[in-house]
Amino acid sequence: MTSTIEDSDEMNQYFFDSITSKIDPSQQRIIIPEHYGEIEKILNLKFNLTYTQFGLEKQYHKVRNSDTKGVYTDKFQINFSIFQPKIIPSHRKIATIWFIHGVIDNSTGFFPLGNILGVFYRVVFLDLLGLGKSSKPLNFPWSLEIHSKIYLNLINKITKNNKWNNKNYIIGHDWGGGIVQLMATKDHSFAGVGLINTIAINNYWVTQIGSLVTLAKVKFDDPMFKILALSFVGNYTALKKTMHSKTEKYLNQNTLQTFEIDFIDSEAYENPKKTPFNTEIKYWNIRCLAEQAANLLGKGQLLPKSKTNPKGLNFILFKTPMLILGSDGDDMMPLQTVIKLKWILEKVVQFQKSEKIKSQLSIRTGIIYDSGHFSPSDQPEQIAHHIIDFIDNISGNFSKSVDYLGIGILQRGDFKEMMYESKRFKIK
Repeated sequence: MTSTIEDSDEMNQYFFDSITSKIDPSQQRIIIPEHYGEIEKILNLKFNLTYTQFGLEKQYHKVRNSDTKGVYTDKFQINFSIFQPKIIPSHRKIATIWFIHGVIDNSTGFFPLGNILGVFYRVVFLDLLGLGKSSKPLNFPWSLEIHSKIYLNLINKITKNNKWNNKNYIIGHDWGGGIVQLMATKDHSFAGVGLINTIAINNYWVTQIGSLVTLAKVKFDDPMFKILALSFVGNYTALKKTMHSKTEKYLNQNTLQTFEIDFIDSEAYENPKKTPFNTEIKYWNIRCLAEQAANLLGKGQLLPKSKTNPKGLNFILFKTPMLILGSDGDDMMPLQTVIKLKWILEKVVQFQKSEKIKSQLSIRTGIIYDSGHFSPSDQPEQIAHHIIDFIDNISGNFSKSVDYLGIGILQRGDFKEMMYESKRFKIK
């Protein structure tokens, strides 16, 4: 009988050995530079935009080195960082993954993911307008719609300016997931869309964040605002700790500084003369967050569009493969959100097929175990596993990255042996 590629005993033996190996599958693999290459990290880049591009008037921005004075300007900046392979051959095309974070967070919360994914892809972490190191306007007409327009514009321009010529994937966490949903209905050129612990449908009115409306109602120059803002900083730290599964590992006196410096003068951790009495609170930043939270949440923006909700989300316009991940320990955006969203999108797929609407929509879901709301820093390896598998399935590649993962099915076995096998079978 003639042997065919489907009868490959060697390949089947590779699968068998990988699955039945006695190596502890819970042990994460270490990325070895000589096997995978090193990561280049380009941090805190700035991209300049103007409000008139989006049909907006000049906005009120903080004057440099002042936390109380402002000026009206048409210009604003979005901060972003890039993690990518240090050496990218000229003939090689790599996918670009864009990440948009949520609240209360900044792009650095995704960096643990960048340390994994940056070996295989170009990964761009964006700071939301009003958070991280992006501009922080006051009196701004906040909405998910405006955010989606800004980031679609930015992604298109950065991609074109840098002549990145391969597929784009867009992934959002928390609020960022809500923005990504709108982006996915407007631009179908993304190869794939990812939602992690996302706000969705009507599951995003969170009391702890929505209560920031109190700070938005009090006038900025009112002494009461500073009192409420100081109280917020304490509540913020406590709230942040509840959003992680392994708080003692990921959030302690040192790691919290990364997030607190958005609202507290960074010198508080470096200057021995600083005390709680003379530490500067970044009132402008807190005001910006309060105004955004007060105006961004609710409004039915992520509920299905209908006669009674004309500004809702048109789910029929989802036409891109989607990955939806939730955490087993997320009490802010619980797994019910994933279930509800999946149910609606499966109905969308059925409708699109019955009406012969051209679409690539498919739905993959996953659970991040032993994780809280901020899963990108809680369990970056698990999320990387889902993302790499998602991209590999879309691209049709059996990537060597699968050998790294250390948490799925085909990850057991001796590391060097698996690398040898992957080269032997030309698994790229």
